[in-house]
Amino acid sequence: MALWLQVILSLFAGACLGVAFFGGLWWTVRRMMDGNASYWLFGISFLLRSAVAVSGLYLLLRFGPLQLTSGLLAFLIMRIFLTRRLGPDSRIEMGGVAQSDN
Repeated sequence: MALWLQVILSLFAGACLGVAFFGGLWWTVRRMMDGNASYWLFGISFLLRSAVAVSGLYLLLRFGPLQLTSGLLAFLIMRIFLTRRLGPDSRIEMGGVAQSDN
């Protein structure tokens, strides 16, 4: 398989892992804020999200360090994207102060 194709697939895999990890975190925190969930949900969610992310990154490492680096980069980019996309509304609902765009 061509190196550029492996890098593109690694970027896609890292983005999917990022969405799974940080999307799952967002879902868990929302459930905790509703008061319908116990602290067990938070612990189990952390273990599952971590297991999926570490397993996926380990599989990328099996293809080489460049693929792992590409996957980690996409993982972190998804963190930034989802934080900006989902973050401010969550802070306002939790009683925090959202920063203005000034």
